[in-house]
Amino acid sequence: MASTIHDGIVDDDRVYTTEALARIFGVKQARTVELWLEQMECPIKHFGSRTFVSGHEFRLAVERSEQLPK
Repeated sequence: MASTIHDGIVDDDRVYTTEALARIFGVKQARTVELWLEQMECPIKHFGSRTFVSGHEFRLAVERSEQLPK
C-alpha cells in the first residue's frame, strides 16, 4: 500500500463526521473538510445536519487524487 498522509490517523473500518476530521487535521471548520472531500470526489453522506464519510472511501479518494497529473 502506498504511504499517504493519513496512514494511522483515519481507520478504514470507521465512519467519521466532518467535525471529527476537522479536529484530526487541525482545521477550525468542518465545512473546510467537506470542501476538500468534494474536491477529491470522496462520497459523503448527509443525515440531518451531520455529514459523514467512510474511512475506506476517504483512503480511496486520497489514493486517486495522488495519482492525478499535477
